[in-house]
Amino acid sequence: MADPLGVTASVIAVAGLAYSSSKALYEIISTIRDAPQVFQNLNQSIAALSQILNALKTNLDGRGARLSESQIACLQEAKPTLEGCDLACKDFKTMMEGLTAHSQDGRRSFRDGIKLNFQNKRIADFRMRVVDWKESLALALDVALLTSMSANTEAFKALEVKMAAAEVQITTDLKVVNTRLEKLLASEPESEEDLQIMTQKRGVEEQQKTALMQCLSLCQAAADGATQTTGHSFRNNKAFGEARATYGNIGDVPAGSAMNSYDSNSASDKARVVYGNMDGASFREYMKKDS
Repeated sequence: MADPLGVTASVIAVAGLAYSSSKALYEIISTIRDAPQVFQNLNQSIAALSQILNALKTNLDGRGARLSESQIACLQEAKPTLEGCDLACKDFKTMMEGLTAHSQDGRRSFRDGIKLNFQNKRIADFRMRVVDWKESLALALDVALLTSMSANTEAFKALEVKMAAAEVQITTDLKVVNTRLEKLLASEPESEEDLQIMTQKRGVEEQQKTALMQCLSLCQAAADGATQTTGHSFRNNKAFGEARATYGNIGDVPAGSAMNSYDSNSASDKARVVYGNMDGASFREYMKKDS
């Protein structure tokens, strides 16, 4: 198992970098007066992403030692997504600075206005990434804060709904990108210039696909982490007389399954209690009256 404290510290650091990059991008877009609606929509999505990034770097602090192996695995999967987010926000900020180079005091020059209006596809693609980053990283945060299903039944149900919705959204976005890639690959360039343009477009679509695949992998890691983390909590159970009880799972329980927690349970008189998981044969033997 990876060092929990090291993994958590690393994720907090990268989340901090991504937060700073997203905040800087938000601020530069905010300075554009009368920005096209597509930029306003993008900035709303960036603001939502920034909140998740800030929550990651804030809420994970001091939790590393308490995280399970599956939660740590989920955070490890979040790191490439965070790194991609940080780099892409910086690159998009550089692009925005180039597009507004002739504007001053928030006022767009005529030349910059024309350039901005020709960036609709690039902006829509970047917003797709931002939304999917937000959804997948929010799941990673939820899993990291999860304890046991018994103590958080409603929260776990809500998380399952979020996971399903995020996976559908990201999968749908991936289908869009894959369709565009297939069309590009099926096209035959008629000149060297066409080949260069198509190669550039394929590179852009491959970058988009890579980012979305990272988000999808993170969603799947979050689902695995939640499943393995949410065990049962046994508290304040009492057995007495000649009672026999088991507090745990019965049957074939695979390695890495959820850990159960126990607190303030007791047995008295001739009562016999097993705390933990049992295979079926052992359970049948245990429950025999004369065993």
